[in-house]
Amino acid sequence: MPNGEAAPETIEEEFGSTSDDEFEDDEQEWKRYEFEGLSPEMQAKIAKVQEQVATWDNAVTDEVESRQVFDDLETDYKPITEDVPAEDQVYRQMEETTEAQKDKVALQDRAARSKMRQRAVLILLVAVVGEALLVYLIKVRQSTPSPQGDFKQADADAAQAMLDNWRGQPDPVFWAGIADYVEKANSSLQSQMVMMGYIKNWVAADPITWGPTEKSDDILALTRAVTPGHAGDMYRQVAGMQHNGAPLQRAVAADLCEHALAELIAKSQSSS
Repeated sequence: MPNGEAAPETIEEEFGSTSDDEFEDDEQEWKRYEFEGLSPEMQAKIAKVQEQVATWDNAVTDEVESRQVFDDLETDYKPITEDVPAEDQVYRQMEETTEAQKDKVALQDRAARSKMRQRAVLILLVAVVGEALLVYLIKVRQSTPSPQGDFKQADADAAQAMLDNWRGQPDPVFWAGIADYVEKANSSLQSQMVMMGYIKNWVAADPITWGPTEKSDDILALTRAVTPGHAGDMYRQVAGMQHNGAPLQRAVAADLCEHALAELIAKSQSSS
């Protein structure tokens, strides 16, 4: 990301003008980049999973069902389990802003959104995942989906292992990777917001009780961390934030970032 350049606002701005061939070439470059940062042992493990993933393309799900699954995750705001004191009225306004910005994600071109989710999953899981498998991975936290068709139990077990590997990654390393990606890729604010939704979907969080204005204060601190050309500073900052003297749970950190991104998008819209 060129120094001083602000991130684009929408998914369509980021992916709308990219042809399928251009996107595929870019995807391969990002795959190589992500692999380079892994240990030889991890590279071998991911390569083995990737080889297995390639055999799951025939596990096609119903298109209407797939769209509903993606819409439920990408365009609806689902908060974590928490207790935010009534006096934090600033946060109540932030909730409304986030819900409104999620509604605007729903208006983005579906082809652009498809590219966005492919890229998000590659960055998060370090694997290229087809939409049929992605539907399954999204459902894992919502229920206990059963393998069907060409997608066997062994495949489901491997998919679970992929998520377990992701969950086991140290949080400082995880957030540093997100920070580097959003700056190198000039990732749109909407894409980043959706990525936070994926993170919350794939990792559970214990219920959290916030101080009187703690949550809104944390969100505002994250918005102030972002400057043109330094979008990743939000993630570098959230990696070091604490609650009651302990590091933030990953899903809680993602929730704060999701709200901060919605605030930044709303601010951009009001000034344009």
